[in-house]
Amino acid sequence: MRLLSRLLGVSLSSTRYHVFNLEKDGEIVFWKEGEYLRVYPPSVDDERSMRIYALLQQKAARKILRVLLKANRGNQGWTNNEISRITQLSQSTVSEYLSEFRELSLARKNITKEGRTVSEIAGVDKVRISSILSTFESNLVSGITDNYIALWDF
Repeated sequence: MRLLSRLLGVSLSSTRYHVFNLEKDGEIVFWKEGEYLRVYPPSVDDERSMRIYALLQQKAARKILRVLLKANRGNQGWTNNEISRITQLSQSTVSEYLSEFRELSLARKNITKEGRTVSEIAGVDKVRISSILSTFESNLVSGITDNYIALWDF
């Protein structure tokens, strides 16, 4: 809601009021994660999807997923060191996100014939993840913003 409030240039209390009305009308759904109240499109109705959307809110997570999706590595996967070097994120940050990706079944860890530990996108989720990643940054926020602005005009 803070991001939406900043994007719209209105107070957080005004944003909350209208967002709660959107939720009441079924236009969006809420999920409380820690102290954050996150907003999702109504099509996102399971906890795993909500956790993935929450994770994708973070730029570092998106950077790492983009590396994992790169096709030029074939089936070899990427080491934490390679991902760290490409994304310019610390190895500990990369490890933390990869752990979350594995927990959500977005990525898996493999050991190559050469004995390297690598990470790669898990199974059939590659197409789905690529699609979500390519549309994520604009769809949710612009959709909520459009609905909010439409309400504001009344």
